[in-house]
Amino acid sequence: MIRLLACLLALLPAPAFAHGGEDHGDGKASAAAAVVAAPRFETASGDFQLVGILDADGHGLTLYLDRYASNEPVAGARLALEADGRPLAVVDTGDGVYRVDDANLAAPGSREIIASIDADGVQDVLLGKLAVVAPAATAPAAGAGAVAGWWSVLGAAAAGLVVGLLLGRLRAPGGAAALAGAALVATAAWQAAPAFAHGGEDHGDGQAVAAPAGAGDAPSRLADASLFVPKPAQRLLGLRTRLTASGDTPRTQVLPGHLLADPNRSGRVQATQEGRIEPVDGAFPHIGQHVEAGEVLAWLVPLAARLETSERQAQLAELDSQIRLAERRLARLQPLAGSVAAGEIDAARTELAGLRERRTAMGSGLAAREALRAPVAGVISHTALVAGQLAEARETLVEIVDPAAWWAEARVFDATLPTRIERAFAETQDGRAFALELRGVGFQRRSQGLPMQFRVVDALAAPAAADARGTAQRLAGLSAGEPLRILVQSREQVRGVRLPRDAVTRGANGEPVVFVQTAAERFVPVRVRFEAVDGVDVVVTSGLAGGERVVTVGAALLAQVR
Repeated sequence: MIRLLACLLALLPAPAFAHGGEDHGDGKASAAAAVVAAPRFETASGDFQLVGILDADGHGLTLYLDRYASNEPVAGARLALEADGRPLAVVDTGDGVYRVDDANLAAPGSREIIASIDADGVQDVLLGKLAVVAPAATAPAAGAGAVAGWWSVLGAAAAGLVVGLLLGRLRAPGGAAALAGAALVATAAWQAAPAFAHGGEDHGDGQAVAAPAGAGDAPSRLADASLFVPKPAQRLLGLRTRLTASGDTPRTQVLPGHLLADPNRSGRVQATQEGRIEPVDGAFPHIGQHVEAGEVLAWLVPLAARLETSERQAQLAELDSQIRLAERRLARLQPLAGSVAAGEIDAARTELAGLRERRTAMGSGLAAREALRAPVAGVISHTALVAGQLAEARETLVEIVDPAAWWAEARVFDATLPTRIERAFAETQDGRAFALELRGVGFQRRSQGLPMQFRVVDALAAPAAADARGTAQRLAGLSAGEPLRILVQSREQVRGVRLPRDAVTRGANGEPVVFVQTAAERFVPVRVRFEAVDGVDVVVTSGLAGGERVVTVGAALLAQVR
């Protein structure tokens, strides 16, 4: 009998005890916590869009008023608000943000909102609806069931003690029946014991946990790949939009090129003969130094062979002797001016002057220094001047450029393209753009292409920047040999939507996309195809239609929202 009861107890199910740190589910991911944004309303017209967001503490409403087409904040507007016919006091806090302090707006229910706007001479009335949902009831705690379970376990333990006491009376009359009854009691208590769990682990039930109100007021990417960007975040990112319009744009061809120094305003200093370099006043010019035309940059002391030097010295000695003889002869003839012909005296005087000039010329050629002068005014871009340096004839020692005068060169493989050019632009690797003026095309191919040269006219900048800075400042930072993308516009036309270059960004898979604002706080990425127009704009040939609001400022920041 004892063995039979032991087997029965072993077959009974035991209570389950769980502990934290692992996943006991079936391998399926548990549902993410639901993200709930703060109660809000939005309304828009052809001129304005208005978003109202209820405070997390329910004390009031924050209003964001923007231009519908550009998403630009509307500051200083006269804004009147009504909720279910009840006027609300609106306070302008600046930068297109307005406040309504009214705790009654946080009460559960739906309210009709009427907003009257007067800004910059434009009046409009917008209608919206603010819906506030009552907070969900708090789930009951599981502590009561756990306490009851513990009482069941204690009951099972007590039943076990009773079984132990009865085991001693197995041989007594009715002992087996008593033991069987005790076993049934213990079994019932054991099966009633609960399963215990603790910790924050996932047990695979797949239920979502609701987040508190306001937890979703942050930029996020939704399941359909669109973006939810609250108005406060839009203000921080500085997002701006533009209403699209389809039209014709000149077709553009992109050519590789590089910068050249303007040959009319740049120059080189070369050695005319072999010689030794000496500084001017103990210092050589340095890179970046501004010099004037004709300024002496260094001295070149000619180097002559030893035999040539000896011959010149002998010639100088002979000239010195001839000069002394000529001086004595002239000294004898001058006192005899009345008895000697005047022509003879003049001839002696002329001979002496000629000998002295020959002596001066030969002496200066033997020991004189040659001045190395700047051919143009500008900035030194290269120098190879070193004290004691021996320069070869025709060796380039200094290069001078004008930082406000540049040319660009590209190679074209279509010989007819230069005849069809309407406008041209250049773009550097750092995104700076410049207008170009065609100077000419060569007739001798290099690497199968014809060289085509342009003059850099000016940097492409906003009118305010163009007025505030001179051409030299706008062209600062360029260097000879810098690679360029030269955009050549022909007379052919392509139809599409013209947008700023910064409006097109790259999606997660690297394809070009633009962001279209479909609601006040919702942006949808749209795949597009585009062509470059100049260094500032592009033309979208597919993917967009007219009348859509495309993000033109801040698109790269939206692409980073996850």
